[in-house]
Amino acid sequence: DLKQEERDELKLFFKRGKIHSIRAPSNLSVRLKAKWTKIKAMQLTPFIFTLYLDFDSRPCSNQFLQRALDIFENSSYDLALTTKYLHQAKSPQHFELEHNSALIIYNSDSEQAQLLFRVWLKAFELLISHNQVRDQPALMLALKYTTLYHSLKHQDLPGDFFCRNKISDAVSCDAKCVVVHKPQKHDLSLKFFVLGPLAPHVGNMLQVLKLGPRIDLKNDDNIHSIFNQVANKRI
Repeated sequence: DLKQEERDELKLFFKRGKIHSIRAPSNLSVRLKAKWTKIKAMQLTPFIFTLYLDFDSRPCSNQFLQRALDIFENSSYDLALTTKYLHQAKSPQHFELEHNSALIIYNSDSEQAQLLFRVWLKAFELLISHNQVRDQPALMLALKYTTLYHSLKHQDLPGDFFCRNKISDAVSCDAKCVVVHKPQKHDLSLKFFVLGPLAPHVGNMLQVLKLGPRIDLKNDDNIHSIFNQVANKRI
């Protein structure tokens, strides 16, 4: 819990805000507590429209917030986020693949958006018991459930808005991105390249940096079991 002087100091940095004491389940690891708190905190925003950013996502200009909120101008969207893969937005497997959770823009007054966060958190707790430590699979379940059964409307942001490695031509503010994801890893202007005897080890390097392709969890029996619990309204 924050001391009063700490609360007063925080208020100097924001025109509007709320300070909540959020306690993640004590049996979780520090990493899982951080992810649990991330989802829980999204429900508690004091703003009607909120843009959530992970710490490894960097805005490219001071106009990024207005451009983000323009998405909801004269629209009925409940939230906006990016797909995990290129062309996923138009794929028939759209809801069988994960979405990225590093940037989410949402209408916090939307009952559907609030339901999505509640289902996301519960699905995350259930998947933890199956040794799933990432939050995107639970988001995949929540997005599918709230869309199919509660008419949630979401928009998939284009790859030149939130620039990410798997969906964008470039991950750099120089490429006119609005927000970039993990620029320290993916912005080529920040990289040194080594040629010569080390070249055969490029594959190992990409694997360590998680820059290579990976398979989604859509065929994981645990994922489908949790979705069935959600769909049957047992959570």
